[in-house]
Amino acid sequence: MKRKGFGFILGLLVVSFVFSSNVWGAPQAIKWRMQTSAPSTSLMQKYYNQFCEEIGKRSGRRLVVEVHPDYGLGYKLGDSLAALKDGLLEVVNDYASHWSGNLPVFGAPNLPFFYKNDEDRVKGLKAISPIYDRELQKFNAKLLMLEGLPLVHLFSRTPIVKGEDFRGKKIRVSAKPVMAVLTKLGASAQGISITEAMTALQTGVLDGQIWSYRAGLSYKIQDVVHYVSAWPFYGVENATIVNVTAFNKLPPDLKKIVEDVSREMEQELIKNVMLGEKADYEEMKATGKMTFLKPEPGAIERVRDLSKSTWEDWAKTAGPAGREAIEVIEKTLGK
Repeated sequence: MKRKGFGFILGLLVVSFVFSSNVWGAPQAIKWRMQTSAPSTSLMQKYYNQFCEEIGKRSGRRLVVEVHPDYGLGYKLGDSLAALKDGLLEVVNDYASHWSGNLPVFGAPNLPFFYKNDEDRVKGLKAISPIYDRELQKFNAKLLMLEGLPLVHLFSRTPIVKGEDFRGKKIRVSAKPVMAVLTKLGASAQGISITEAMTALQTGVLDGQIWSYRAGLSYKIQDVVHYVSAWPFYGVENATIVNVTAFNKLPPDLKKIVEDVSREMEQELIKNVMLGEKADYEEMKATGKMTFLKPEPGAIERVRDLSKSTWEDWAKTAGPAGREAIEVIEKTLGK
């Protein structure tokens, strides 16, 4: 009986040891917090959700990225960059231009007529990414993805198809370099809120709005104005960045997973959002309320030449990185 009792007790000890080893010895999942600027219902947020899910799946849940859409952790504009630097969150996605106050080169997306089409922009993003990544090091950050929305168009109450048509017009836009070009064209740039803008367009207080098709559809601009012209004033870039300290703490296999998923998701976003304007065009066309116009031959080129002085002004304030960004993209596009 004593031998059996001893064996029973020994067995319990072995089971207890194995159980406790599995529970207490198992590695804890690494948890990251990711804040995005995109609303939870937006097309882009769908891909950011997928980004987080794919990292969790490929890592066997060893790395879990919790996503917080629409500035869900409360860090907006430059605050998000500072919060990431301080380790208050591990991953941030936002409009690149929102960080231009901290890193002036991130204002490059707002340069007017920098690109003639979104295919050029894709080439430009690839060329400018190393500059962004280098500048982000000042904030203990690393660039994971760079993509964006399609180039904007001009929605207006009357047709605007040549430079002279801008004279006397009141046009709403938020990008300051674009405001400077509108002034050169004889227009009055307006920076009023979007809520006020829709009423102002309807009543004729405003003559036009510079927007993407997707933004226009979101606010049903086709119910307010009925002309849209393909003036490629600028394009919004979105950057996803990670805290370098958090990234470097990952084992090599998890680092590779993060980089692989980032590269793949960046391409998905470029293909389906940045180059996916056709679907938005078709949706707006289906309303039957919008007339689509092309600027007259040579009109865009003339306004682009007029815009170059604003690039120079920006480069002076953005410093060496800004000058480098312009030169690199011009060289990439063969201009």
